[in-house]
Amino acid sequence: MSIVDLKRFGLNLAGRPLGIKTFPIIQKEYSAPYELDFEGVFSIGSSFADEVVAKLASLNQGVIKIHNSNSVIDKCLTDVSREQGFEIILIKEK
Repeated sequence: MSIVDLKRFGLNLAGRPLGIKTFPIIQKEYSAPYELDFEGVFSIGSSFADEVVAKLASLNQGVIKIHNSNSVIDKCLTDVSREQGFEIILIKEK
């Protein structure tokens, strides 16, 4: 299991180009099953979530654990997970 610190890619994770750039870095530097840590990240866009979160969830057999997300991130990921057909598990550690 790898917990990916998404803050290293930015505090506002938005846009398909950033997602396309981020996904292969995560695949190269981390190993499945993937979990995502949003500590310090303020927001995420649906295009970024499509390119990163949905693709990682598919590599995790359709499920991905989300750590330290705020309500803005939760809403976006919930919407994307419904559209893309994967499950998110929100883990609130603080």
